[in-house]
Amino acid sequence: MVDNTNINDIKANKIKEFKKREELANTSYDYRQLAVSVADNDYLGDKTWARELFKKAVELTKYSQNFTDIAVSVADNDCLGDKNWARELFKKTVENVNNTSRPCFNCVKIAELVANNDYLGDKTWAIELYEKAEELAENTHEYRWVAESIAKDDTVCDKTWARKLYKEAEELAEDTQEYMYVAEFIAKDDTLCDKTWIRKLYKKAEKKLLENFSKSYGDVCWFSKKLEEELEDKAWAYLIKQYASLVQDGDKSKLGGYNFSLRKKEIATDHQTSRSVIEKLITDDYRWVRETAASHPEIDKSRISELIKTGDRYILKGILKNPNCDEKCKKIINKLLTDINKYPVQKDKYTIGHDEGGSYSDGACGTVTLEDIIKAIVDNGVWSEFAYESDEEYSSYYSYFGKEDPATHIQYPDGTKSSIEIETNSKNAEKQELESYAANEKNGTFVSLTIMFYGFDDGWKDWEKYTIELEYEFDANKIKVEFERVVEGYSYQGEDGDDFESDECWQGSGVDSDYHLYVIIKGKCETVDLKVIRNDMREQNLDPSEEGDVRKYLKEKYGSE
Repeated sequence: MVDNTNINDIKANKIKEFKKREELANTSYDYRQLAVSVADNDYLGDKTWARELFKKAVELTKYSQNFTDIAVSVADNDCLGDKNWARELFKKTVENVNNTSRPCFNCVKIAELVANNDYLGDKTWAIELYEKAEELAENTHEYRWVAESIAKDDTVCDKTWARKLYKEAEELAEDTQEYMYVAEFIAKDDTLCDKTWIRKLYKKAEKKLLENFSKSYGDVCWFSKKLEEELEDKAWAYLIKQYASLVQDGDKSKLGGYNFSLRKKEIATDHQTSRSVIEKLITDDYRWVRETAASHPEIDKSRISELIKTGDRYILKGILKNPNCDEKCKKIINKLLTDINKYPVQKDKYTIGHDEGGSYSDGACGTVTLEDIIKAIVDNGVWSEFAYESDEEYSSYYSYFGKEDPATHIQYPDGTKSSIEIETNSKNAEKQELESYAANEKNGTFVSLTIMFYGFDDGWKDWEKYTIELEYEFDANKIKVEFERVVEGYSYQGEDGDDFESDECWQGSGVDSDYHLYVIIKGKCETVDLKVIRNDMREQNLDPSEEGDVRKYLKEKYGSE
């Protein structure tokens, strides 16, 4: 027999406890939590009291999320089961969703609750909310959230719409992880499990990984593990592990899409490389990798026959070097390669230049007429001022414009850059050259040497760059510098390259200048200071402001005529 007295005592104690909690409640959260407990049949099961508590929770609500939490409790059949009131509360949340920190995400969450049969089960309204969420989506993560939710069986289960949204997410992806996340969510759903699409996403993720030099060893290993576990592609995973080893070695010059292609070519050259890896390399984006892989002994006669039908120019060229390629196949391939339209020659652009700030100079050297020297002495005896204001360049010996040091960096076809070292015979030989010129000049000949120095902050933007198109990979050792006092240009000592072309970009600001004046005495250059000449003339009772006296002095002192 049930002891009703005991049950009533327990209930009375609960009521007393909840009343005390109500007195202490001062936030929307406090009242909502208390209402859920009061409505729970395991406690009081008092729906009327619970409703009053929920009303107080609504009155104190300041944030959109609180309306959602209350709506969920109100709609729950185990609590109030009041779908109409819950609908009104959900509407309040939607009205304020734009003012939340994550409007798209919050809209998706409301749509999921509205669609759920445990709450409203309103698929029509859920679709409207998903449309709003799509409008609010701005980045790959938000489109992915909307797509994942729409594809669920307990929401609106629209796989076609989800596919469209995943496409949007893919287009907005910016790094390796974002591409990987899109692939991961597509793979979750059996209907959307498009393996071809997933592989393409992994390919884009790989490209971003290889382009980003700052990626750590752990990031690359993580990607390799994903390839092996999710795609079950051990060959691809192996190649990424090779990249990981380069990252671990810390040799940043070997990283990047282009630079890693050189490592893949080495792998394709190794006769110990497995067939699965070689097959992977035959589909590589870089033609020299495909060509080298096609020449590997693991590519047997039957595979050669298949590749002749489907391969591009560089796979065919690789097969020609394959030890398993017989004379009959070689004859077929050589005939195919004559069709340039079907098997076109491909080339990429490589650009060399200076990647940091620096300076360049504008120099001129040559004889100065006696009349100009006289004018300079008569004026004020300051050669630098006279030369600066003069229209004459004094460049009868030589002139130059540019930098003495060659390019320091190269930009590869994929946009990545790395440093390079280019050998040059650059040296400042101006003093020696002056002596050679002086040996053939008569006494009293005056010579000017002027050098203007300019500076720039960003060499890649402000200074001259040179571009060349090559069919195969770039080799810095094949660059020859055309040098005469400064770098005049570059040539490439390779069979597959065109000439380097300059973009003729020269920007900078003047930072310094040097003006030198010499007079030739017995085949040697002696430095001349016009102010000293003026002082010396005065000591000899000659007037440096009179042309006649100046001419007389120069003739007697240096033999100038």
